[in-house]
Amino acid sequence: MSKISSFPTATPKVADLLLGTDIADSSKTKNFTIGSIGTLIGSPQSVTVNVTAAQLLTGATAPIMIKGPVGAGISIAIDNVYVAMTGGTVAYDYPTDMGVSVYNTAVYLQRTQTLVHELLNLPVAGNIQYRRLQPEYQADLLFGGEPFAENGGIYMMADSGANPTVGNGILTVTAYYTLFDTATLVPQNS
Repeated sequence: MSKISSFPTATPKVADLLLGTDIADSSKTKNFTIGSIGTLIGSPQSVTVNVTAAQLLTGATAPIMIKGPVGAGISIAIDNVYVAMTGGTVAYDYPTDMGVSVYNTAVYLQRTQTLVHELLNLPVAGNIQYRRLQPEYQADLLFGGEPFAENGGIYMMADSGANPTVGNGILTVTAYYTLFDTATLVPQNS
């Protein structure tokens, strides 16, 4: 049998396997995926949602849910948000920016990222613009730091009560987040 150091190296992928011992199952030898180990130690999880034109047209008066509530005793923190705005045949006319928050009310005051309205108002049909949203912690003005929420989710909402009157583009949102036990702040794996 060859020495382990003689094997070639590779860049791991989430589906790759590592050999380990399952203490809870009579110390049996088992395979573990790289992804499951990352989740166990608190690596960010992700969700991707296509936000429809109908949702965007009410985005100032109705929060757009990207991820629903995570459950009692579990908190959620948003790590990063990436968007792809695909221009439709009619541009939106958003008057203000849109915030992303772990709360579904007072999104503007508790937002962690900002989507500028100029990107939402992209006029060119089929043109796709990709952005990592800029962190902006409005809560710094009130309490300092970035908010996280027990039984929170991930929501988007425009900063004012004025909905756009026209538009038909599609917004794809990918949010990376971490879940953890609210009492102990220990990362959760789902």
